[in-house]
Amino acid sequence: MRTPTNQPKQWFQNFNISQAFFSRSIFQKKTWLLFVDWLIWQVLPTRRQISKLINQLTPLRVDVPANRKFFRDRVFALTCLKLKKLDRQHLLELLNRACEPTGLEQAFLTAIFPQIIGRGFSSIPIHTSNQAQLHVEIGYLAHNDDYFFWVLEIDGERKDNPDRPTIVPTLEIRGAKKFVKYPLGVAGLVNGPNIDSVPIRSLDTLGWIMNSQIHFNRVLKDLKKRNYEVTTTERQNFELGRLKLLRRLGLRELKKH
Repeated sequence: MRTPTNQPKQWFQNFNISQAFFSRSIFQKKTWLLFVDWLIWQVLPTRRQISKLINQLTPLRVDVPANRKFFRDRVFALTCLKLKKLDRQHLLELLNRACEPTGLEQAFLTAIFPQIIGRGFSSIPIHTSNQAQLHVEIGYLAHNDDYFFWVLEIDGERKDNPDRPTIVPTLEIRGAKKFVKYPLGVAGLVNGPNIDSVPIRSLDTLGWIMNSQIHFNRVLKDLKKRNYEVTTTERQNFELGRLKLLRRLGLRELKKH
């Protein structure tokens, strides 16, 4: 009769070691996701075009962590995959008007840009000398060819409460036009830990894009609540009533999107 050996025990030990190795490296979900993302990125025909645009983005402030650049570039790349060539170039021009950017103000505008062009809005950069801010004018022509617009002042350092029920903009006057200005602090839109304190592979890019678009929808909802109260300041009462009716019709068009 053969003497029992410890081969089964040794086999289980080897199996446990192998299992621990694979669970900590290759078979980790995030590792696989990174690998798949990298593989898809390498075979995309538009990869080279988007990479050239990324290299043209304004450098971030010198005191900004490296995570911010990776995060901004990743949001930009994912968004550009949905855009046409001319729209990508226009987005680049908008982002490069940021003053000493931290990356988050650019990432926010990038995330909501498909919504802007999808609704047929125009977007015009506005010069600002405020650090970590990006200002953009968004507008469209109403049914009577009256230009309606509002301004987003995106701040990459300030935190707003993304769950607050209302947004409180300011009403400004430019020449004969009234318009609404929205100061938005977007540093609090990141899911989970602070973006600067997590590894690059753990950054929730898709969560940021979704939160940014939800925040922009709140702006549109606020505009709807105000009945798009932007008009020329010198119109007669009858003309103002007509414009108000036309803008209500415009709101119905927005609901279709």
